[in-house]
This record gives sequence, structure tokens and C-alpha cells, in this order.
Amino acid sequence: ALPVARFPYHTELSHDYGYCARAQGKYQAYAALAFQNNNTLSPTAVERLGVEAGLDSAALATCLTSDKPKTYREKVRQLAETLDIKSVPAVFLNNEQINPPDNVEGWKEVLGLN
Repeated sequence: ALPVARFPYHTELSHDYGYCARAQGKYQAYAALAFQNNNTLSPTAVERLGVEAGLDSAALATCLTSDKPKTYREKVRQLAETLDIKSVPAVFLNNEQINPPDNVEGWKEVLGLN
């Protein structure tokens, strides 16, 4: 996932929590909560989501203070730049990025299923 720089909160901290949640085998639990609460990803809210997802606080603190989450985010950013991804979700068809259709009929047309 690509971090988002937007008002009112950047999502980098949430991405770092997601990275560290994956290291604890709890990514799905954390990600589900983060997506449900994507309009309120303040640092306090992200910390609360980590608790709700059952993340081990000591392991989380160790992970968050390491370079691993930042290094991972940078690799994702570089990959997105290489693929010329300008928005998420990014959809590719025949190795070209396309605008995802808004409905099933649109998908049928793009995929030639009509």
C-alpha cells in the first residue's frame, strides 16, 4: 500500500503499524480496523487500533523504532514510481494502468465480456 499525504492526517504511521502488525502475524486484524477507520488515522487513533488488533506493545515499539517500516515504505514508493502509479487502487490491464470502471457493466466492457 502507498502512504497517503493528505489532510487531516498522513497515513505513514498507519502503514508503519501495518508493517509491524504483519511481523506479529496480525496484519489482517490491523488492516481491517484501519480501513474501517480511514477517516480518523490520527496518531492517537492509530495507537488505539493497534491495541484493538491485539498487537504486542513491546514488539510494536521495537519495530516502530527500527528502520524496517521506513525502508519498506521507501521500496513501495520506488516501485510505484517505477510503475508510474499515480493513484490507488491501481489497476493494470495488459501491462498498462487503467482507470477502474465504476460498475460491473464497465468491467465487462473493459474485459471484453459483453
